[in-house]
Amino acid sequence: MSAPEQPSGPFTGKKSRAGLFEKIQRGVLFISTYAIVFFALIIFGIIIFRGAPVLMDKGWDFFSRKPETLEVASFDKGKGFLAPTEVLKTMRRYNDDLPVESEEAVSQPFKYKTFKIEEGSLIGDGYLAIIEQQNDGFRPGFAERHTDRQIGFPVAKEATITLGTATFEELKASTTTLPVAEARETQSTTETFTVSFTKGFYNIPVKTVKSLKSSNLIYILYGNLTEKGDDELESLMPLDIPETQSVLLSKAQYSDLQAAPGDFKAGEPTVNKTVTPKWAIDLQVRNYTVPFDMFKKILEENPSLQVKHQHNIDRGSIELQIDGNTQELLVSADEFQMIVEANPGLKLTDVNDKVIEEDFMRFDLTKAVEIQLPTTEMQAFKLANQDSNVIKILKEYTHSYSGGGVAGPLIGTALLVFFCMIIALAVGVASSVYLSEYSRKGKMINSIRLAMMNLAGVPSIVFGLFGLGLFVVLAPKFTNTPSLHDKVRLPITPSLFEPELREQEREKIVMLEKTESSEEAASAKTLASRTGYSKYYDGWYYLSFEGWGSSIIAGAFTLAIMVLPVIITSCEESLRAVPQGFREASLALGASKWQSIRTAVLPYAMPGILTASVLGITRVAGETAPIMFTAAVAEKSGLPFEGLQSTGFDKFLEFISQNVQALPYHIYTVSGRIPQSEYTEPMQYGSVLVFMMVVMMFAGLSIWLRARMRKKLKW
Repeated sequence: MSAPEQPSGPFTGKKSRAGLFEKIQRGVLFISTYAIVFFALIIFGIIIFRGAPVLMDKGWDFFSRKPETLEVASFDKGKGFLAPTEVLKTMRRYNDDLPVESEEAVSQPFKYKTFKIEEGSLIGDGYLAIIEQQNDGFRPGFAERHTDRQIGFPVAKEATITLGTATFEELKASTTTLPVAEARETQSTTETFTVSFTKGFYNIPVKTVKSLKSSNLIYILYGNLTEKGDDELESLMPLDIPETQSVLLSKAQYSDLQAAPGDFKAGEPTVNKTVTPKWAIDLQVRNYTVPFDMFKKILEENPSLQVKHQHNIDRGSIELQIDGNTQELLVSADEFQMIVEANPGLKLTDVNDKVIEEDFMRFDLTKAVEIQLPTTEMQAFKLANQDSNVIKILKEYTHSYSGGGVAGPLIGTALLVFFCMIIALAVGVASSVYLSEYSRKGKMINSIRLAMMNLAGVPSIVFGLFGLGLFVVLAPKFTNTPSLHDKVRLPITPSLFEPELREQEREKIVMLEKTESSEEAASAKTLASRTGYSKYYDGWYYLSFEGWGSSIIAGAFTLAIMVLPVIITSCEESLRAVPQGFREASLALGASKWQSIRTAVLPYAMPGILTASVLGITRVAGETAPIMFTAAVAEKSGLPFEGLQSTGFDKFLEFISQNVQALPYHIYTVSGRIPQSEYTEPMQYGSVLVFMMVVMMFAGLSIWLRARMRKKLKW
């Protein structure tokens, strides 16, 4: 049987070519699809390959610790190194193959003091900070400040102070442990120079201009002196002296002028010598007590006196307001002794000794080795060996953000996403319900939909600038302590409570009298602004348009607005997908419009709403630009829950009003804002892997919830 003849005709060749083009098109689509998969596998593979060892080495510490500076030090070999047990464990995690031998577990006793503080005690700011840092929950109020009560101060080495006659007589009349009876009369000679400055235009070094700034010289400076750093002190600045004038200069100012290069040289000065009678007092190494105001004068007249103290020279001692707080406090014995000697007005009860045993490991290093440790552990290691000569550091350097973990950025990202999704879902679901169920077709609704589509295409950096202008700078606050620099304020109601003294100092609040006229109040606000205050209190609650500052709430609102188009569109599509019969059946049974939506529509649209939430979470969690302007900070000493100083509802307001670290901004910081090295790479890849895991976890959780709800809700 002969083979069948092949069909022939005018279209035979065209079909053959069409088949060829079909194969080429199919091949292009195939390559495009699998190229995307291929590149995604490469990217995720690199992240997992580089990041997984970091998480395995550091373990839970990478999730539970905040980012820290990594210290890298080369230690010489030696015997008898001492390290806290946990520090040695961390040392092993950060360093492979440590040449450690002869490990021995030891315990060391540390002496502490327990005590209680009575109402009305007087204490310096720094000493109160020591107690508060070591005793969570102890935050006494400030009753008032005193500048006339006794304080103590230690003299580190033998010194001689000189006092003017007026100060010395005042010191003699006060109660003091200074040896005023052994004072000897002396005198000091002060040299000043009257220098003639000729009218003209000169180029003078920045250092000299800064020195002359405190003199009475009249000049015009071309350039911004405050922008000049320490590395520009020798650079020249144009300076115009508009008229010939004689100026009185100190010896230091005249020396700076004489040593200055440039085209200006001072003429022969007139030397003025002033002899002033003084009283000299020799001080031994011990602790002395004097009235606070006298201590301030002693320091002013003896700036070279080496005194280590933690008193607030500008404000005075704090009279504490305990308010029945009977908390037992704990500090080390050495710090307790220092606090008691420096604060004679401190009233203590129930003072007892307490010994706490701490576990250490003693070991030998068999050879010189380079050790990497976060700053906290490195300082603890050095402190444990400070009394011995075993540590010999050959070389030492640091790497920012390359130690510790991602606890702060991880928690900050979670908070931003949480508050953002609450705001976005509340507004987005409400908007989608209105557009789907209540609105009628028309130009206004079409305009809203067009605006949402355009909003979805706006770059994230624009949202960041928008959030900066609206929420950080201009958003309204209901407060009785409005900012001195607010844009608009509207009085609402009289205030029943004044801010406490501690809050006044912390927030830099100037207290205005309620009886002041508006002109006097405006003048007082202007003066307060120039002297460093940032807020004021005048007895009223205001709606103050001063912005929320860089904060969690400002970042959450910015991210919520950015993700709203995605959420509204997805939720509206889910609502429209619910059969119309569900609504009609509900209405036929007598339900109202809202009851019908709530019981017969929203539950069946919930899987689609969860899809919208996933899309929102995965987008906002990875944004850097919006939070960089509104919420994120590169470094923060504590976690968002730590260090809050308010109580009650004010504590929540303080919580959402603080800025936070965030994973996207942290990754940007460690990858692009710090010097790169082999020590920064583990933090980069570890952070990216954690970030990828968080996003995938949220997505997986939402997919699981959606699938579970779909099984329950079928039609």
